[in-house]
Amino acid sequence: EQVSTAKSEAKAEKARADEAVTRAEKAELIPESLLAGTFEGSYSNSNITVLRSGAFQSCTNLTEVNCPNVTILGSNAFSGCSNLTEANFPKVEYIGGAVFNNSGVKEFTVPETFISRDLPDGSTNENSSTFIGIKKLILKCPNVPYKIFYNAATLEEVIFDEGVEKLGHILFFQTTKIKYMYLRCHFGGIFFYYKIFLQPLEHFGFL
Repeated sequence: EQVSTAKSEAKAEKARADEAVTRAEKAELIPESLLAGTFEGSYSNSNITVLRSGAFQSCTNLTEVNCPNVTILGSNAFSGCSNLTEANFPKVEYIGGAVFNNSGVKEFTVPETFISRDLPDGSTNENSSTFIGIKKLILKCPNVPYKIFYNAATLEEVIFDEGVEKLGHILFFQTTKIKYMYLRCHFGGIFFYYKIFLQPLEHFGFL
């Protein structure tokens, strides 16, 4: 019983410490005006490595974000940022659900570093739409993950860039508006998806 109590107290203490770190990170790295949804203009920060869920949500005056060292984008990070048109994350590894939903970002590049739609904290995005709101998606990651386009209802164009080597399963499930698909990579697996799932495509070719 004493061991169990000690473990519970240690767990609670860790939770308090994690919460304090979170508050400190936000206070140090993210302007208060941004947290309040009133941040205006462009935002650059090379110190941030994690953008937590909803970090920029509803910042309607945010126009551009450049965070070159971010590796984790939490769910809804830019949801509702209607005037945001540029979002650059060249080292992102994990992207949560609905990151750009109802934002002004219509084109996004998934870099070579990308690993998964499931976040390292254990939260899963299996049945959520990671790229809803995006119209054009450029993929550079070697392994294109399972269900990456799931329910991406706005997606119209996909480019599989150089470096793509492997496709996950059920890529285009409930993705109905894709019209254009292009390849810069050299593998044949995409033809299976094209023939079986994407016959309504208006254009399919190599760049």
